[in-house]
Amino acid sequence: MFPTTEQRSIQEEINKIIALAEPFPMTDRLAFKIYLAYGKESLERMTQNPYFLARDVFGIGEQTAAQIASVIERKLGKTFSPDIPTKAKQTRHSYCGPGNGKLPPEKLALLKQKLQSPPAEALPPHWSLNNPCFWTLTDLKRAVAWWFEVTWAHDSSYRNLLKRCGLSYDRRKKVFVSAAPLSTSP
Repeated sequence: MFPTTEQRSIQEEINKIIALAEPFPMTDRLAFKIYLAYGKESLERMTQNPYFLARDVFGIGEQTAAQIASVIERKLGKTFSPDIPTKAKQTRHSYCGPGNGKLPPEKLALLKQKLQSPPAEALPPHWSLNNPCFWTLTDLKRAVAWWFEVTWAHDSSYRNLLKRCGLSYDRRKKVFVSAAPLSTSP
């Protein structure tokens, strides 16, 4: 099977990124991450200030960005500032943050009420559920994002939220169960 023209153009961009960063040991995977972050503007962005790689590309830290910057500085005869402004977070979610799992009291009370019924009753019928009778972490994530437009980065946030709503984890079944009996009507 032959690569498509799009695949060939992406590979050409990746090769150019690797060539720009040479003799830094840039892997295809790292170059592809840079391409995913910047697209066809990758070379232009890297020659503007390679220190931005630490901010914009997942998997590149400050030390790696500094090494790439020093190679590019020698090639281009330029100096780059290592001072990078933080990227403004663009999120449409409220109360979004790593590890907080918090909701305002009125939303928490509504969530407690919704979690008393099984997912099959509380969620739209067209959703495919991991377990229609008991809450799973995956189903809760989707439900909270749908009901309140809130997401968190870590599963522990959702677990804390379930705990505050009176649910406990059943390790044998790998589901969250309520102290109040759940109805199992279809």
